[in-house]
Amino acid sequence: MEKVTGCILIGGKSSRMGGGIKSLKKINGKSILHRIIEKSQDQVTNLVINSNIDDDNIKKFSIPIFSDLIKGYLGPLAGIHTAINCAKNNNHKWAITFPGDTPFFPINIVNLFLKTSIRKNCSIVLANSNGKNHPVFGIWHTSLEEDLKESIEKNNIRKIDEWVKKHNYAIEYIKNTKYDPFFNINNFNDLLIAKEIDDQILKK
Repeated sequence: MEKVTGCILIGGKSSRMGGGIKSLKKINGKSILHRIIEKSQDQVTNLVINSNIDDDNIKKFSIPIFSDLIKGYLGPLAGIHTAINCAKNNNHKWAITFPGDTPFFPINIVNLFLKTSIRKNCSIVLANSNGKNHPVFGIWHTSLEEDLKESIEKNNIRKIDEWVKKHNYAIEYIKNTKYDPFFNINNFNDLLIAKEIDDQILKK
């Protein structure tokens, strides 16, 4: 199996959730971050966290934490760059990024991404569900590191889609009629919806 570095992108504090760290909010007694760790760690060779917040509740999981290498709180592209750098330092060819607010992704998503990257001969694969792309949820070849760094620092690119379009990429279409596997939690109402999804999964 191809060696892959997984990186959970936590980012900053959420003003829409009372200023706390979204990833630490709980669904049925278990934090979003805990859920993401459980679902991702068996799919990757190494797992790290990208966070610009120093918080003991993140540290307690004993997973290496890296802040953005490109400073200035420049958004998810900076987190993706950090993930790619971590993979490169691990001598891995691929990094996969898991958004820190998306706990219901498939347990085989890394394998699906890798197969698509081979089939399509591409350096980026992004997730899609219900006709919507999820650009933070993707796999990235480490050969992209320098181009991404330059795009952020010199070309002031901040949107993932804008940078991705410069490269050979593919979309992984995930179908699930019961719930959106890439449902992301942005506010307290989303947290209630997430509980409903989790209840639905537990009933299986």
